[in-house]
Amino acid sequence: MTTTDRPIAPQLVLGAGILGAIGLSSLVAVHAGYYLLPVAERPLHAAHELLRPSGKVGLSLGIAGTVLMLLNLTYLLRKKLARLRGVGSLRSWMAFHVATGLLGPGLIVAHSAFAPKSTHGTVAFVAMLVVVTTGVIGRWLYARVPRSIEGHELEYEELRRRLTRHRDVLLRLGVAETLLRPVRRFDPTEAERSLVGAIACLIAGDRAFRRDLDHLRRAVQASATLRRRAKEILPVATELCRERHWLVRYQELRFAMSSWRFLHRWLAIVMLVVAAGHIVLALRFGALWVLTGS
Repeated sequence: MTTTDRPIAPQLVLGAGILGAIGLSSLVAVHAGYYLLPVAERPLHAAHELLRPSGKVGLSLGIAGTVLMLLNLTYLLRKKLARLRGVGSLRSWMAFHVATGLLGPGLIVAHSAFAPKSTHGTVAFVAMLVVVTTGVIGRWLYARVPRSIEGHELEYEELRRRLTRHRDVLLRLGVAETLLRPVRRFDPTEAERSLVGAIACLIAGDRAFRRDLDHLRRAVQASATLRRRAKEILPVATELCRERHWLVRYQELRFAMSSWRFLHRWLAIVMLVVAAGHIVLALRFGALWVLTGS
């Protein structure tokens, strides 16, 4: 898949997420004077009644953040319905998952006025930060798993066929066979059976991918014949180098993703349980304006 083949929907979703983040950042910047005050001095600030966690703005941020976190879980339903058409590609849903997974917690942090006070709220806050952190790691892993344009994970044999097609295209464009070989010989040893070990192998693979691609780019620029076809050669060469490293580290990728999914799923369940407890306590004992009207 070349860059020109990438669907536009994920970019639109992430764009909407960026706009939401800009709006949230603007709100925080406008009221920075309140958020920078020590907690003990905030009740004296004119904006306290609006921005405190149970205030109209603070609580609204919390509600919006919770709704986004719940919508974030719809990505799991989409994966179960992977073969259904008309509900968007997995890439689009992943973009939605990332956007809501970052903006939702951002709204909840602002809801806490950057200073969670209750024990239950603090535990929920910490659990959310842990889940977001593992989510960022998961997005990094997701970008390294071979996928089709629709976002489905590619199987080993499909990767081999794609590599053959890339190689044939480059040979037809005049790239020498010797240039298509890796700079260094691969050592596809089995990754250490731990998530950390698998991630270390993938980081090494990233460096090898960039090394091979840089070698190919220099060779293309050094040849007058190839340089004239650089716009055709380099996109295919990029895919060749990337997917070759995917193929060699296929087992590490699969192991890292399966281990991460298990960890992230259970951390998310813990977060949801703790957050639900926080919401129940707030509804039971908090004087919330959405319930009282004032």
